Amino acid sequence: MAEGKKKSMVPLIFPVLVFLVGLVLGYYFWGTKSTEQIDFKASLQQTITYIATLEHRNARLQDQVNSLENELALLEQKHLEVSSSESDQVKHLTDRVNTLQRQNEELRATIADNLQLYEENQKLKERIDTLEHMLNTLRAGQQDLTLPPETEQPPGEKEKPF
Repeated sequence: MAEGKKKSMVPLIFPVLVFLVGLVLGYYFWGTKSTEQIDFKASLQQTITYIATLEHRNARLQDQVNSLENELALLEQKHLEVSSSESDQVKHLTDRVNTLQRQNEELRATIADNLQLYEENQKLKERIDTLEHMLNTLRAGQQDLTLPPETEQPPGEKEKPF
């Protein structure tokens, strides 16, 4: 039964508690100034001034927001232009690098061919020098092996076999 009384007291205590809190807060906000007469015109004028100030600040902030949005749009457009121009530059530079690499490979192949031709040229020069030396040796040997004058034949006749 004691528990039943406690449960039935809760709905009665709660509104009383809310009323007391409201009374204390009301006294705290409006306090003892109730003896003075409130100047509604002055309060209204202060409120109007405050609202005008807020509207002016709001207009300035709105202008700033608009200018920042315009600036942001311009920067995004420039960014897109720069990105597209950079991608064009990257493509151009990539093509240029590929061209230079091809030319480099062609030049390396040409250098290899030139080196091979140089080596062949050196071998041919050595062969020519050897042949000239042999020719000089043969000429020197022919001069030593000249036939005696009585056995010489005229240039058009053949030798007769024995």
